[in-house]
Amino acid sequence: MRLIQLHLHPFAGTVDKTYHFQEGLNVIYGHNEAGKSTIVKALLMALTTTTALTKPEFKNQVSSLIPIGGDSINIDLNFEVEGVEYILKKSWGVNNVSSLSIVGKAAINNAEKVQEELFRLLNLNKATVRDVIFTTQAKIASTIEGVNNDAEIKNSLDQILRGAILNTGGVVPETLRSQLEQEYDNLTQNWKLDEDMPVVKTNNKGAYENKWANGVGEILKIAYALYDKQKELEKRLQYDQNYTLNANEINEYRFNINNDQQYISTNAPLVESLVKRKDINTEIKNIQESKEKLREVHTSWNNIIANLPVLSAAIKSDEEQFIKLKQELDSARLSIGASVKIAKFENIVKSKSQKEKSQAILNELKIVADQDLASVKLIQDPLTEATTTLNGLLAAQKFEVNLFPKKDIEVEIQHSGDTAQKNNLTAGSPLVLNVNQGFVFTSAEITIEVKSLTDQINILNARIIELKNQLEDALAKYEVSDYDTLSSLNQQYNKANTDFRFDKNNFDNAIAGTTYEELEQEAIELQNLPKTREVNELEELYDKLNIKINTNKNAAAAFKVDKERFELEYGSLDKIDDLRLGLIQEERDAQSKLSNLPAIGEGFDIELFRTEYLVVKSRLDANKSRCQILEIERAKLEGSQPEALSAELQDEIDLLQRQKTQKVEEAKAINKVLNKLDEILNRAPVNPYQAYEENLSQYLNTLSGGKYMANTEGLTTPSLIRNTQTNLALPVELLSQGTAGVLGLSLRLAMADYYLEGQNGFLAFDDPMVDFDEQRQQYAAQCLQQYAGEKQVFIFTCHQAHANQLGGNLINLN
Repeated sequence: MRLIQLHLHPFAGTVDKTYHFQEGLNVIYGHNEAGKSTIVKALLMALTTTTALTKPEFKNQVSSLIPIGGDSINIDLNFEVEGVEYILKKSWGVNNVSSLSIVGKAAINNAEKVQEELFRLLNLNKATVRDVIFTTQAKIASTIEGVNNDAEIKNSLDQILRGAILNTGGVVPETLRSQLEQEYDNLTQNWKLDEDMPVVKTNNKGAYENKWANGVGEILKIAYALYDKQKELEKRLQYDQNYTLNANEINEYRFNINNDQQYISTNAPLVESLVKRKDINTEIKNIQESKEKLREVHTSWNNIIANLPVLSAAIKSDEEQFIKLKQELDSARLSIGASVKIAKFENIVKSKSQKEKSQAILNELKIVADQDLASVKLIQDPLTEATTTLNGLLAAQKFEVNLFPKKDIEVEIQHSGDTAQKNNLTAGSPLVLNVNQGFVFTSAEITIEVKSLTDQINILNARIIELKNQLEDALAKYEVSDYDTLSSLNQQYNKANTDFRFDKNNFDNAIAGTTYEELEQEAIELQNLPKTREVNELEELYDKLNIKINTNKNAAAAFKVDKERFELEYGSLDKIDDLRLGLIQEERDAQSKLSNLPAIGEGFDIELFRTEYLVVKSRLDANKSRCQILEIERAKLEGSQPEALSAELQDEIDLLQRQKTQKVEEAKAINKVLNKLDEILNRAPVNPYQAYEENLSQYLNTLSGGKYMANTEGLTTPSLIRNTQTNLALPVELLSQGTAGVLGLSLRLAMADYYLEGQNGFLAFDDPMVDFDEQRQQYAAQCLQQYAGEKQVFIFTCHQAHANQLGGNLINLN
């Protein structure tokens, strides 16, 4: 497959852009965020991602690529396979559609068929396209880890290499094995061949009653059909049995219905007379009940008229008493603990007074904080040190000199600031000199000069004067004359400040959650509470009075409801009297009707006859109803009659059983062939990786400038590379980032040789040379240029130097 043109309209941050590709080397150059990754994502999605996504798949794979304010992404890709140009169109979002067509011909619009056709044209699976054909910068250095972790890529490359070695007579054993395994899987999928039963999961999935929806092999499909036919046969046999039972039961009910209908027809006139008699007796009974009801209403209404005003007055009086009782109870409850609360407030008053006293003391003191004292101490300490040093120097200038002449000698001695005086020294007679600030001793042989430290003393005096002036200025701010007084003021301030904070903290904790004014008001209210009875006594009276009021209110409410109901139903007491007189007349009329009915013979048991008649009539109705149900059931049975007869179903079952036996034998035969083919494959003596290894080593040798060779040792990826100069083997996991990148690029080129063999495919790399030194960049550029002579190559880079080295068709995104 060779890519010709990509059109994004829109996709991610690209609104409407077309990119034209050429054969050979295409270099897509641009700064970061220029759109290189967008092109890679678009190509990958166009070639490998279906538009028929679930909601979670759409969210994970597409949502982040939809532009802000938009609702869709659209990709058009033109490509060529074996000289035929195709147009691929895909859209995700509002309309998830796919279209694949040869230029000028009808298109395929089914998303799954489009994706299937794309992989066929690529002649690659999705994992190979994603991780071999398209290579990111990070993937180059981690190529070996990526291939080893991707079983799909590893196995597909192994299939290609082994198939090339074992190709005999045009038949590739791996392909044959794959076909046989596919046939075997088609036959036995989800079927236990040895146990002659379906594969059943713990949730009973796969059983005959809970069939597999997918993954149904041919044997399982026949077994399911055989099971269904057996169930159909059982259903047919059950139908035949049910239809016979239904017909027999209908005949029996029809016989009983005829007998009961004859009895009913004969006794109908007598029943009519008895029914009228019963109706009149019922009417008389209802009249008597109505008379009794009116009497009860009359009595209740009079009772309401008499008692409702009295009850209302009692409620009003009790409610007034209830309010007073509640006020007394509230006061009694407040008085509980009042002394404690008052005492607590008195302590708070004392705490407040102590805080104010501490604050007053603090306010009277001059503020001399620790930092103030520390700043003065920075002057005091050097002054003390300089004074001590000066005193030491002054003391050191006074000393006594003893001269012990060993022979008579004339010398000159000059004290500091005086003129020289001659002295005759006698041997054995010492001379004692009291010296202050030095002297000069001169003889014929030697002159000794002892000088004082006047310069140092002058410097110290100047320093002391300066420090004293600074100290005086610093102390003036606090109106004190010496450091000790200032230190004393600091101690007094710190103590007063600590006392104030302690007293303030005690006060704040005491009133936490409220204010002093609220506590003061509460204490005043507690002190002014009136005298009350005990809380227990008041609570008992309160509860009893409350119950009494509620009881009376409920009674009054019931009176009002009854009164309103009576007024709504009867109007007034006078109308009730009129109604009672009317009922008396109705009762007389009903008694007259009863006396006009035909007489019943002596000894005739009306209730027994009525019971017998009702039993027969009820039985007749029940039998008719049951007969109708049976006839409906028969109609349903006839409507649900299985189409096939039991004999036909049995023939189909026998046929399915023979087919199942045939497929089982076929599966067993294929299994034997597969076992034999395994023996053949295992005996293959040739290393299928030899040519692949040589190809990989050639790329590695070229890209490393002849420094390294690779040995896969019969594996898809090498575990060691060998230094051609020292012949030392290096584990790949210990390689530098640059060398790992060279090995990764070599491995991907070698793998691509096999995946793209015999077809005009393409490769895409994202900054493949970024981890290489200048020499290796040159080797890589030459290698990729040579590779582009046979295949279409895409290099995505943000480095101008790399783009210049590579050359080719430059697509500048800046």
